[in-house]
Parts: sequence; structure tokens; C-alpha cells
Amino acid sequence: MKIASAQRSTLFTLGVLICLSCLPLLVAYRYPAFLNDDAYITLTYVKNLVNGNGFVFNHPPAVLGTTTPLFTLVVAGLALLLPGVEIATLAVFLSALSWLGTTWVFYLFRKQWALRNWEVCALSAVLISSGWVVFLGMEFHPFELLLVLSVSLFLSERYELSGLTGGALFLTRGEGALVFVLLLIVAIARDRTKKGRFDADSLRNPLKLTLGFGLPILAWAIYAQLTFGSFLPGTLAAKQAQALTGFWRTFPQRLTGEWLTSWGSGLSLQSLKVINIWWIVVIIGLLDSLVRKRKWLIFVGWIGLYIAGYSLLSVAAYGWYQLPILFVLNLFFGLRVVRIVEPLIERVRPRGVAIGASLVLSLPLVIGLARPTLEAISTFKGDARGKLPGAEPMVSRTRKSRREHRLYRDRISWLLHPESDHRFGWVDAARPASTYRKGRLCMGFLALPA
Repeated sequence: MKIASAQRSTLFTLGVLICLSCLPLLVAYRYPAFLNDDAYITLTYVKNLVNGNGFVFNHPPAVLGTTTPLFTLVVAGLALLLPGVEIATLAVFLSALSWLGTTWVFYLFRKQWALRNWEVCALSAVLISSGWVVFLGMEFHPFELLLVLSVSLFLSERYELSGLTGGALFLTRGEGALVFVLLLIVAIARDRTKKGRFDADSLRNPLKLTLGFGLPILAWAIYAQLTFGSFLPGTLAAKQAQALTGFWRTFPQRLTGEWLTSWGSGLSLQSLKVINIWWIVVIIGLLDSLVRKRKWLIFVGWIGLYIAGYSLLSVAAYGWYQLPILFVLNLFFGLRVVRIVEPLIERVRPRGVAIGASLVLSLPLVIGLARPTLEAISTFKGDARGKLPGAEPMVSRTRKSRREHRLYRDRISWLLHPESDHRFGWVDAARPASTYRKGRLCMGFLALPA
């Protein structure tokens, strides 16, 4: 009987995950291939890789102007395998597959995360319903997938693979290095706790982690140094320069003044907006993890390092910088949803009544969380900057400081589109404004004649 019950539970869980996985694929299928200008910068590198021109932005000199070399290489590989599919479409589907793939990672490593089958279903519903529709085609869903996979492998004590995945995470976005640092600290601390002392044998697991992390990093570092003359992307100076202009707010400013108050808007009370049910559920989930699920606090440590890192860099804060924080907070939202329905699942019989009562309690929370995602799915027509020329032009806030150059924001992505023949190149952000060449990509935007 127990075997039959376990089989039914597994089949039910797989059925739920398959149904949930259909949503990201459906979104990707009907997604308009009008991405934002930052996505098209990366995809222009993809275009040149596919055309055999190398890792360059249209023409020499070769400068590393994308922050996600691994995503670039993967999309380029897919474009070579599927030459009949548009590059932007491949990027969108890669993001969607990563979006749904994160839920499957939690299922495959459910023992390491101390999750039962029904808990995986509840957590997966939260993660799917809180996906970032407008950022499909960029590297953030793949980053989320690799983040969860790296930590899951670490918890299963496969340190070499965890380090290798951490290296891939770093090559997807630079802040992935913070995950490696955190896991290294946890590995050392955990070994010391078990043995009560620190000796030479205590370095074995940290060394495995470091070796795995170092292999992809070393390979990329050699190639990047020979190709670009630098191991790191050349975008950091540009973003710091943007912050210095005063036209962009810094990470701490946007975090405290904009993002924290906007998260969970689908669960805020209309009559009393100061009360946000999402925040209440997240905070309780965090407190509950301190007692019951301390493994999950690894994500809290990572977010602490992430916030501290971006705050110290003093860079202009783009909207997608909030996404890793929001992802982690939604994990704790999901864990609290699990705790809400847990007494029903464990004590109420028959099973069908327990599931029905659990849905009545949890669905309002999940639907409230999903409201922004569902609205984006139904209304999103693509980033205005990715559409063909002809839309109403917008004047950038930087007009006065850029020698009265007009920036047609709705045309930027078209000029950067991988299929465009315009020969724009990356300009070093450290150069003074007087040396900017018209029609060259500089500090993340195009300077066009007024």
C-alpha cells in the first residue's frame, strides 16, 4: 500500500510540474520578439559569432560589452544548430526553459531541500506564477536556474559539480562569484562544526569546490585576455559613469525608494495599501526558516552579499538588478504557503478533501502573487525600444549633457538588432564626451545627430 501511495504521489507531482511547465513555453511561443536594447547588445555578439566574425560587436576593436558571455555562447550554439530560427526567439525560449527548469531542479533535489512531493508542487506554483515575463530573452532566468542548481549540488555534497555550476553562474552574471564565496565559507564552517576543529583534511571539500569553479573561469579568462585584453566586461565603468551623471539612481536608492514598496503589489490591500500581505507572508517564511529549514538561509546570505556588492560598486541601478532579490523572497513566500497548508495535508482525510481545502487556502495567495505576471502575459507587446522605426521618438534625459544629441529610444534596439546591418561599435566609457563618435554605442545608448 505504501509503495502504491508513493507511486501515486510521484505521478501526481510529475503531472502538476508538467502542467506548470506549459505556461513558460506558452508565453515564449506567443512572445513578441521585440526585446530591449541591453538584450540586443548581447544578441549582436551572438550574430557575429554565428556569422564567423568572432566575439565582437559588429567591428573592431573587440571589446567585451556584454555581461553574460555564457548566455551569449549558448544562444550562439543554438543558432548554429537551428539556423532557421530567429536569434531573439532562441533567446526567449532559452529563458523560458530556464524559468520552468528551476522547478524541476527543486524536484530532483527535493531530499536535499527536505521537500515532500506536495511541497515541491506548491513551491513550483509560486515560482512559475512569479516569473519575469518582460525579461525573457535575457540571462536572468538562466541565472536563477544555475543558482538553485549550484546550491543543490552543494547540499548533495557533489562539490566539484557545485563549483563547476558556480563557475557557469559567474559567466552568466558576474555576481555569481558571490555564490562561490558563500558556499566556500559554508563548506569550511560546516566541516569545522562536524569535527570541532580545523585541520588539513578540512580543506578537501573547499578545494574540490574551488577546482570546479576555477575550470570554466580559467578557460574563459585565457580566451578573454587574448581577445579583449581584459577578463571582465567593460561595462562596469560605464554604469559607474552613468551614476555619476545624476540621471540614474544608484542601487541603494532604487532598492529603498522604489523596489521594496512595489514588490507584492498584487497582494496589497486596496483600502489600506500600507498593509502588503506578500511582505507579511515572506517575513513569516524567513522567520520559520530560521527554526525549521536552515538550509534555505544560504539564499539569505547570498542576497546579503549581493546587496552589499552592488551598493559598494556605486553603479546606476537598472530595473533587472532587483530580480535576484525578488526571486529569493518569493522562495520564502512559497515556503510559508507550504506551512499554511501543511496541517491539512498531514491530518485531514480523505486525501481529496485535504487537497481541496489546501487549494482554497493557498490559491488566493498564489493568484494574488501571479497578478502582475498574468497582466504582463496578456498585455505585453514587446519593449518599445525593440520595435521598428516609426514609433513616436522620445528624448533622453541625457540630452543636455550629450551636446544636444537626440536619443530615439524607440529606435535603439532596432539599430542594435542582430539582423541590422548598421555598423555600430562599443565605445570605451572612460573616454570624454567630446570624443564620442556619432552613431557609435557608448555607455549603453546610441548618440544620434540632433
